[in-house]
Amino acid sequence: MSRHLGAAAVALVWVIVLWRAPAAVKVPRSRALWAGFCTLAAALTVRLPPVQRTVESLPGTESLTLLIMHLLGLAAIGFLLRWIRLMGFGEGIRTLPPRLDILLTAAVATTMTALFLLADRTGRPTPFPLHTPHDGPATAYLWLWFAYLGAAMIRAAVLFCSGYQRTTKGLLRTGLAITAAGFLLGVLYALLRLVFLTGYRPGALASDTASEEAAHTLQFTSVLLIGLGTSLPVGKLLLRRLEQYRRLHQLRSLWSPLVEAAPHVVLGTPPSRLDDLLSVRNLELRLHRRVIEIRDAALALRTRIPHTLPARAQTAAASHGLSGPEQDAAVHAFCLRHAVRASLSSQPPPQTPTTCLPDAPGSTTESAWLTRIRTAYHSPTMGTIDRLLAHPSTSSCPAPASSTPSPTGPQETE
Repeated sequence: MSRHLGAAAVALVWVIVLWRAPAAVKVPRSRALWAGFCTLAAALTVRLPPVQRTVESLPGTESLTLLIMHLLGLAAIGFLLRWIRLMGFGEGIRTLPPRLDILLTAAVATTMTALFLLADRTGRPTPFPLHTPHDGPATAYLWLWFAYLGAAMIRAAVLFCSGYQRTTKGLLRTGLAITAAGFLLGVLYALLRLVFLTGYRPGALASDTASEEAAHTLQFTSVLLIGLGTSLPVGKLLLRRLEQYRRLHQLRSLWSPLVEAAPHVVLGTPPSRLDDLLSVRNLELRLHRRVIEIRDAALALRTRIPHTLPARAQTAAASHGLSGPEQDAAVHAFCLRHAVRASLSSQPPPQTPTTCLPDAPGSTTESAWLTRIRTAYHSPTMGTIDRLLAHPSTSSCPAPASSTPSPTGPQETE
């Protein structure tokens, strides 16, 4: 189980590093968190078996990946604690001054490096025992690392718990709670390692293998919770970006026929499908541009819609069983289809064009309303309304949409 958790933890941390890289460039306050995850990802990666074998294949490099991992871990702890201070989660709680914190971390790193070099690492498969004292410098090295790790985890957990208590409900509060739980598991992991170093093994852990499994499970679960907790508050922004991306692509199938009939409304060069596919930046601006162009095209095409058509289409849609916003969207879509056909076939405009079409309900955003119109625009309902208008006597029992070809021509598909 711990092996799978370890792989998931490494993958998650690297995903966070890549995901947060653009924000680290733009937002100075987020750089400490990003640097913390970079060093944490490197620390977890260096102990993966293929990397470890490569690094330790040269003479004199026995267990070198352990020192590299711990030094990177010290840097990760320092960056995370700095980010916590920058975010103000521990406001009102006394902590070490930043300079003293840096000096303490540097002193621990220097001492650990000295103890590592003093340890007898030759001719021993495990020169750094994790369960019983063995070599003096090696044991002191591990005691120092796990003691510092536990103390740092306690500090971080206290600060996050303080932030949780002062934050209102929402994703931020949930994220703080998950992150605090991750740091508390980190405290438990450090304490368990210190207990193992005394030579004591809890009765529930019958062997060194079981002890290692329990320790690794705590370690990787802690990393997963910290990664998820710190990412959750910005998850709402990610979901909003994904929704904007989805609507940008959905509205293209409504935008395309409208701007074909009214090309003058396009702002600049019309974006291609590839442009939409690769539009990962400025999504809000691109979606706003698409909404404006659809609205402008619909306004320009109203001169092609007879003033009686919306009311007749409303009656036909009602007889087809539509009501409320679905009915209004179907009427709006039907009138736009009529206007597009009339414009592309160069039909003369009606003497009395319509001045209004059904608009969005008060609580619906414009992009959501246009998405509903887009769905109706390409639905079989358009053919049904066409038939009902062509044969009013059949309105009480309309033919199935797929049984008779629509007089408007073949239906458009996405």
